[in-house]
Amino acid sequence: MTLTHEELSFMGDLFDFSSYKNTNGATGAELVEAEKKARKQEDMVLECFYAGQYISQPSLRREYRRRYGVEIEKASCSRAFANLTDQGKLIKTGVRVMGDRGKMVYTWIKK
Repeated sequence: MTLTHEELSFMGDLFDFSSYKNTNGATGAELVEAEKKARKQEDMVLECFYAGQYISQPSLRREYRRRYGVEIEKASCSRAFANLTDQGKLIKTGVRVMGDRGKMVYTWIKK
C-alpha cells in the first residue's frame, strides 16, 4: 500500500497526539482516515461549546445532533471529551447536573 505525501505528513503528526484509539489494529491509509475522522469529530464537539457554558456529555450529544443532524456515539463522545481535556481545550468541572438516566453527571467548560 502506498501513502500519499499528505498522508505521510499527517501520520508524522500522530506522534504528537493521537485522537483515534486504534483498538482494531488499523494501518496505513485506514489508520490515517480514522485519525482524520476522530480529529474532525473533536473539532465539531468543541464547536458545540459556548464561552462560559458548562455542558455534560448527554447535553453535548443532544446539541451535536441538533447542530449537525447526526448522532455521536457515547464512546466517541467520551473519547472526544477525554482527548480535548488532555489537550487543555476543555476543563472538567466539579459541577454536576442530572443526566438522562436520572444520575448526576459531570460537566466540562471550554478553556
